[in-house]
Amino acid sequence: MSLRQTAGRAWLPHSSLYRKYLGYHAFSRYIASDDDFLVLRRFDTLHCRILLKLQDELAQLEEELDLLDAHFSEKGTKDVDNGSLRRDQQTRKDVLVLIAAKLEQYGMCQTIPTCAQTSVTLNGTLCYRVCP
Repeated sequence: MSLRQTAGRAWLPHSSLYRKYLGYHAFSRYIASDDDFLVLRRFDTLHCRILLKLQDELAQLEEELDLLDAHFSEKGTKDVDNGSLRRDQQTRKDVLVLIAAKLEQYGMCQTIPTCAQTSVTLNGTLCYRVCP
C-alpha cells in the first residue's frame, strides 16, 4: 500500500476525502498499513515510576509477611503448623494472595516483547518499533 493510499482511497492532504477521515480512526489505519510506520512511545519515565511504586508495595508486603512469620514462630504464641501451606493461618494466606497479585503486576510491567526491543528516537522521544 502506497503512502498516498489507504484502503484503496486516495490520501491527499488537501482533499475533502482527507478532511473526512481526519482523526485517530484514519491515523490508526494509516500507521497499521505498514510495519515501518508502527512506532509507539515507550514512556520510560512513567514505566520506571510505576515499577518503583510496585517495588515499594512489594517490599511492604514482604515486611508484613516476615512479621507474621516471626509472630507465628514465637514460643509464646498458639501452636501453628508453619510447615504447611494448606493449613496456613488465614492472615498469612491473605498476604500471600496480595503478594502474588502484586508480583504479577510487577512482572507484566517489566516485560517488553522481544520484537519491540528495537528502539528509535523521534523528536527526542524514545519509542519502540513494534512488530506485528
